[in-house]
Amino acid sequence: MNIQCQCFLHFINKQDLLDINGGSEIIPVYPSNFKIIQGQDLIRGI
Repeated sequence: MNIQCQCFLHFINKQDLLDINGGSEIIPVYPSNFKIIQGQDLIRGI
């Protein structure tokens, strides 16, 4: 269980993404494997 993932989901009001044990699915994605093609203006840091 990753406390940072839980805190982030609470911060963005998406607690429904936590499983019954309070965990979330982690999918590793490397920058070279994806490209943001729209919505760059919507990306914000916390």
